Amino acid sequence: MSEPERGAATRALAARAVMAVLRQGTTLDEALRHADIADVGALSGPDRAQVRLLAFGAVRGHQRHRALLRRLLHRPLGREQYEIEALLSVGLYQLLDDEQPDYAAVSATVAAARWLGRPRAAGLVNAALRRAQRERTGLLESVLATDEGRFCAPAWLIERLRQDWPGQWPDVLDAALRPPPLWLRVNRLKRDEASYFRRLAEAGLDAERCAD
Repeated sequence: MSEPERGAATRALAARAVMAVLRQGTTLDEALRHADIADVGALSGPDRAQVRLLAFGAVRGHQRHRALLRRLLHRPLGREQYEIEALLSVGLYQLLDDEQPDYAAVSATVAAARWLGRPRAAGLVNAALRRAQRERTGLLESVLATDEGRFCAPAWLIERLRQDWPGQWPDVLDAALRPPPLWLRVNRLKRDEASYFRRLAEAGLDAERCAD
């Protein structure tokens, strides 16, 4: 599988997993276990990791992405277009997350629409993501000015938290947006802790030892 084909496949698989969460209410881990379809061919470990990264990023930011899509599209997507909404969410995550390279995000996401058997949607995906690239700053400022956009949460949840924790609800929602800590176990048969900490530091990664 060529690099462009892998780029399209990873985004398509991520979109299918996201769609399963949106339509069926399944957990993302469960959706990802069923996302690797036979006609994709063998995906490498890094490709599978990319599918997982894109899917989790799209789900975490989906409420914000929906707010952006209301501004990017001339008319809302219909209920039969959940797959395209999920794919656009995957593309927006990659475009808007500062830690994600966006140089191939648009072309690969457009190719993913064709890979999913939705060639007619490719133009819509391309137009929406190109506009998001061009107008990124203004669009984000507009969306982040709303509670739903800022906290990536639906209005009903924000209102419930506001009622239950009137003084802490913004902190609760902010905490939900922070990535969880990563726990690593050092194989002491191959490397001692001190050398592993040095390698992490050389890579610019902060780490601390946890209590046994």
